[in-house]
Amino acid sequence: MNKRDLLVRAAVASFVRGRAAQELRDVKAELDSIMDAGDRSYAMIDDGEVATVSKTRASTKPVVVDEAALLEWCKRNRPDVVREMVAPWFTAAGSLAQVIEETGEVPDGVDVVEGEPSISVRVSTNQGEALAEALLAGKEDVLYLESHQ
Repeated sequence: MNKRDLLVRAAVASFVRGRAAQELRDVKAELDSIMDAGDRSYAMIDDGEVATVSKTRASTKPVVVDEAALLEWCKRNRPDVVREMVAPWFTAAGSLAQVIEETGEVPDGVDVVEGEPSISVRVSTNQGEALAEALLAGKEDVLYLESHQ
């Protein structure tokens, strides 16, 4: 497949994914207002089920609201779970990069590694409008999204 066709496929896939994600958010919000917790319904086309849609029941879960109080409780009741460690926010790549930039030194235990290049597909508002027109007009074979070997 040539580069032009691959670029069009990437644009269409990105556009459709964005539109589909927004549509899913919108329809979930509408369904949330009309479905009760525990409901299960089936999307039907003709006589065939095409999806199961359900709304979960509310659940409870523990949430830490005071880390200092939890730490003190753990020291008294579960000392085996208390560890000395570097703050997680500090080990984030952005924080470490700032330290390296400020000090000129790579901290012990840290390596600077090169990431892999990646492909990014962005469809601007204007590009999306042009693509929508092309899709609606049936231009070329822009819906051809099957993967090829």
